[in-house]
Amino acid sequence: LLTLTISVIILHIFFSVTAEASPKVQYYSYDEIVTEIRKLEQEYPHLVEVSDAQSKYGLPSPGKCGHDPCKQWIVRITNEKTLPDKQRPEVFFSGELHGNERIGPSTL
Repeated sequence: LLTLTISVIILHIFFSVTAEASPKVQYYSYDEIVTEIRKLEQEYPHLVEVSDAQSKYGLPSPGKCGHDPCKQWIVRITNEKTLPDKQRPEVFFSGELHGNERIGPSTL
């Protein structure tokens, strides 16, 4: 069981490289991040499960994201066929310990 949260995410989308091959950070908005994790869930339904802490655990929203309440996204990446859950190691990544630090979610 490998669990990532969005305050956690995402893999290949957050960094772009310029023609000179020097790293350039691109920050994504809340909506862009949510869109990307939903795309991963659609593209890899056998590996990616997306939920949010508010629905799953009954937690209050940490604030507003535009006009809507923000959600704390949970992205679970695993291959259920490989191991019984009792033997599966777990890893937790949190990319946004402080809500105003935008580099965390972009890094994860």
